[in-house]
Amino acid sequence: MKEQTRYSRLANITKLINTKLELREVLQHVTTAISEEIVQCDSVGIYLPQEDGTFRGYVGKPELMNGMTLDMHIIETEYDLLAKEVIETQKTIYIPDTTKDNRPDPRAVDGFHIKSLLVLPISYENELFGLVFLFDYGIPMNLTESEIQTVEAYVNMAAVAIQNANNLTHKENLIAEKQLLLDVTRDLSMCSSMQEGIDRCFLYIAKVLNTDNIGAHLLDPLAGRRIKPAKLSKDSDWTEAAWMETHHKVKIDPENDAVFQEVIRTKKAILIPDALEDDRPNHEACEKFGIKGLFMLPLVSMGSVLGVIAW
Repeated sequence: MKEQTRYSRLANITKLINTKLELREVLQHVTTAISEEIVQCDSVGIYLPQEDGTFRGYVGKPELMNGMTLDMHIIETEYDLLAKEVIETQKTIYIPDTTKDNRPDPRAVDGFHIKSLLVLPISYENELFGLVFLFDYGIPMNLTESEIQTVEAYVNMAAVAIQNANNLTHKENLIAEKQLLLDVTRDLSMCSSMQEGIDRCFLYIAKVLNTDNIGAHLLDPLAGRRIKPAKLSKDSDWTEAAWMETHHKVKIDPENDAVFQEVIRTKKAILIPDALEDDRPNHEACEKFGIKGLFMLPLVSMGSVLGVIAW
């Protein structure tokens, strides 16, 4: 009977994965199935990776622990050596007695009176998507190998759900990118002046990079075909007058600026994540403009560089 119930739960999750349910809802069903299967487990949570290298609670049961919602719980591998090992090995680790193992985060062990702990990686084709934590509140879970394997089966379903969601997001992003290219091509073809074209260019760059601090430096035929600051996005944090004045004070010379020259010579874009740690940018200009990182793109027509756009 128990086996039939388990297969029924797995079949139900498989069905949910193949529907258009949101990822959170599918993973909630996974945590519910685990908690119903492992009744001696007091808490089960799925934690997803964050940009800073930590893992944040996403879904789980119960939703409130020690007055904190699950998304307030952060796994830091600096303190949680158990999580660190699971991440590095991508293998399940069960600790039946936390008093005899120093790998779990002692803050969590003491705070929740954890006696036993099971941590599993959510992975698919060697790619880690997250972690699953099961633990008790004061009474050891005493998990059998069969129970651990059952939990692993559910976690595998979670991995498939996340992979499917990632694939869908990737497809949606590709479609959005292609539509954006169609839109910008159409809009630029309808521009009747250079000024209108630059404004449209700024608009689409802002959409892609989520920044309005975009400036154009163009060849000035009246200045010996030198590249000079020409136009700033109207939505920039700076006024165009202040931007021009700062350029005049700093006296940026594109002919002797390493970044300008590299972009012009190679006719390729250049990305500098940390402008002050790189020798190429004009550090005085970076400080005056408050530039932390820099991206410069050449404007190329008929094989010639007519200017650059920078942000």
